[in-house]
Amino acid sequence: MKKNNTVQFKPINSKRTFENIADEIKKLIYSRALKPGDRLPSERDMAVQFGTGRMAVREALRILEASGFLYIKPGAEGGVFVKELDSTGMTNTISDLIRTGNITLEELTEARISLESIIIEKNIKSITKKDLAALEENIKRSEEITSQADVKVNVWDNKPLINFHVLLAEGTENRLYKYFLQSLVDLSNSLISELLPNHIQDPDHINQHKAIYEAVKAKDLKEAKKAIQEHLYWVAEVIRKEIKFKNGLIPG
Repeated sequence: MKKNNTVQFKPINSKRTFENIADEIKKLIYSRALKPGDRLPSERDMAVQFGTGRMAVREALRILEASGFLYIKPGAEGGVFVKELDSTGMTNTISDLIRTGNITLEELTEARISLESIIIEKNIKSITKKDLAALEENIKRSEEITSQADVKVNVWDNKPLINFHVLLAEGTENRLYKYFLQSLVDLSNSLISELLPNHIQDPDHINQHKAIYEAVKAKDLKEAKKAIQEHLYWVAEVIRKEIKFKNGLIPG
């Protein structure tokens, strides 16, 4: 990690000073004047350069950290660093929509099916041996975690199982597809883990991943899309039934 000594911040004058500070830092990130891994000056130094108080700088940094622009590293070599942009901000925005009741599980499922169908169509013709090996290794690790357990496995303890779909997106070599899908996957997992923290892995889950993998390997676009659709509708139905059981209702 390196400190960027070439960036100079301009004084800020505004009633909502922290927002303007955050905007100025984002502009520097967008322009690549600040790059991933760069360490920002101390709060005191930034406050002097911006001509503001340290509390305004601290609030701006907090907002940027929550939005996925920055991360804080503790310790003697720590500080505030520019983060490689990912799906954090997008996930938080969609999460807010869901939590206010504006997006349903059905809408989330349909969005994932549409996006993953596009992803499959994008990478199925050009998928490499390396991509296929990564998917195969992912399935193998999922099975190993399941077989090594003395009791039934909580889905949230099987990280490869959760990451399978993101691997499919990585094969497109289009970072936006990956960010969009990572956002939806993170959101789905966050929402479901809150409702069903003890969600037990169903054996069919890995089998369905295998079906998707085999169709992609065979470059059978129609079968791959069908496998994705059937899998995600199956997941949504399993969740719906478990939530009904949890609430003392009979699944219908």
